[in-house]
Amino acid sequence: MQLRRDKIRGTIVGRIVVGLEGSDGSQAALRWALRQAAMAGHSVEAITAYSFPNAPIYPEVSYVPTEQPGLMQQITEMQEKAVADALAATATEVEVSRLILPGPAPGALVKAAEGADLLVVGSRGRGGFLGLMLGSVSNYVTHHATCPVAVVRGQATQSS
Repeated sequence: MQLRRDKIRGTIVGRIVVGLEGSDGSQAALRWALRQAAMAGHSVEAITAYSFPNAPIYPEVSYVPTEQPGLMQQITEMQEKAVADALAATATEVEVSRLILPGPAPGALVKAAEGADLLVVGSRGRGGFLGLMLGSVSNYVTHHATCPVAVVRGQATQSS
C-alpha cells in the first residue's frame, strides 16, 4: 500500500485507482470512487489506457501500430470533462490525478493499481457483447489485481 502525507493536515492518505475510458460505466465508477475516497480520506487516480490500432504492412508477415493524430488530446479532454463532471455531481473535494498509460487497459490498470487501497472499474465498458454482466476488463482485473477491486454496475446513485 502506498501511503502519503496530506500536505495540509499531515495525515496519511491512501489511493484509489479508477479506470476511465469515457463510457457511462466508467463514469459511474469514477463517481463511486470519488464518494468512497471522500469517506476514507483517500486520493483518486483516474487511469485511461490506450493502444493504437494495427495496420498490415504485409499481412502474412507483420502489423505495425498506426498513430492517430489528436488521440492524446481527445483522451486528455475526455478525462478533464469526466473528472470535472464527476466532482460536480458528487459534490466532493477529493484530490484527483489523471494518468494516460500506453497499452491494453486490463494490464495497465492492474499495474497502476499495485500498492493501491482499491481499484474501481465499471462492470461494462465499450465492448460489443451487450448481454454480458461483466466486461472483459472488469473480469480481468478481478482475477489479477493485487488490491481489492470494486466493480460498479450501471449508473451510480447517491445510495450506491
